[in-house]
Amino acid sequence: MRGMLKICTAVLGLVVMSFAAADEFEDYAQVTKVTPRVEEVNQPQQECRLNTVAGHAMRQCRTVDQWLTRANGYAVTYEYHGHSYTSVIPYDPGNRLRIRVSISPDM
Repeated sequence: MRGMLKICTAVLGLVVMSFAAADEFEDYAQVTKVTPRVEEVNQPQQECRLNTVAGHAMRQCRTVDQWLTRANGYAVTYEYHGHSYTSVIPYDPGNRLRIRVSISPDM
């Protein structure tokens, strides 16, 4: 029993040290602005109609441009610990954004 306690204490110590030495973690930042980035995309459609010429029905077709506007990402401005950052992400995050924080020495 005493040996098992030593092993558990050692394992727990290693786990605590690995968390203490971690140089990355996740946190949340306050979103201050979200701007959709849009693009115009052409999706041509074929438009056909029937004409009656000399008693015969004739089909006439032509290609018509159909322009669509769609979001291809969002420019998100957010604040974290008094600093403002902007990133482009594929979704609207709402009022807070999960971020990955990395810590490294200033050299």
